Amino acid sequence: MRAPEIYLSTEGFAVPYEELWPFLNSSSESLRKLPLRHVGRSYLVIVQEFVLRGVRHVRRALLCMIDPSDYTIYPHEDTFPEGVAFYRELARSFPYQFAPIMLIGEDTSEVLRRAEPEDLLFEATFYGVRTSVFTAKVRGRLPREMVIADGHHRFAAYGMEGEVFVAFMDVRDPALIILPTHRGLKMGKADLKRRLRGIGKRTLRGIDEGHFATFPVILKGRATRPIGLEFNLSDGPLSEVPAYLSDNVLLAGNYGYIAGYERHGRLALKRLSRGEYDFVLLLRATTPPQVMEVARAGLRMPRKSTDFFPKLVAGPVFVR
Repeated sequence: MRAPEIYLSTEGFAVPYEELWPFLNSSSESLRKLPLRHVGRSYLVIVQEFVLRGVRHVRRALLCMIDPSDYTIYPHEDTFPEGVAFYRELARSFPYQFAPIMLIGEDTSEVLRRAEPEDLLFEATFYGVRTSVFTAKVRGRLPREMVIADGHHRFAAYGMEGEVFVAFMDVRDPALIILPTHRGLKMGKADLKRRLRGIGKRTLRGIDEGHFATFPVILKGRATRPIGLEFNLSDGPLSEVPAYLSDNVLLAGNYGYIAGYERHGRLALKRLSRGEYDFVLLLRATTPPQVMEVARAGLRMPRKSTDFFPKLVAGPVFVR
């Protein structure tokens, strides 16, 4: 197996992932090879600093190459053949891994905490998130069991042949955050009432953050008070996942009722008031340990249930 070649962009090529395709189509390659060796000897550390809901967070990730055959790596989402085929075709025309696959696991060796940043290679701010990339000395080793947090299609496309470029994060890190993805529904009241049978309900006076400590899902109609929903299930680790409760229990897996997915609750309620939705389901966020439990059980999370924040930027580091 050949050693990977690792390059640093010399033209500030890093971009937020949603702007990746214009970047790939317009960039002229200007890359500097880094004298980094195989995983286990030399690493990069990426540090992301951001403020969320008034709290400052600092999140670390270890950028490195791994041989997937040395680890048990669980997916938590389904991949689609067309998505995997797209990345395989992209790899033929653009022979670099330009964004790491996010892996989470229990950092029992404290690899991240003990990593010693050395030379600063890259620093920039995107959408209020300050991102810095350092060379680093590392002690310990990655856990044998890890879960793909983001990049399922890229892992399926690149991870089958040799080494793959990853960013490892500790599942217990409080700065590893998943944002909730709320649902806007188009459905009649009679149908909704049928689906609410057998589900515990409590009418609420307004909506506040404290409600989500009690209720995994809150239902709101245009001219009604919000209703907190309680579910009593014994479906293993999925019975604690809010998106599973909303989509697979309340909606019985019928995604056709979902007219839109919303990251911001206020926007969901605004669209409800404008009549774009008949009802809104406001969800408590999934937690990283829940993702680990679901994946280890061989199960899959519902779609739009793991909006890991912040995303990693693509482009400061390229691997070939």
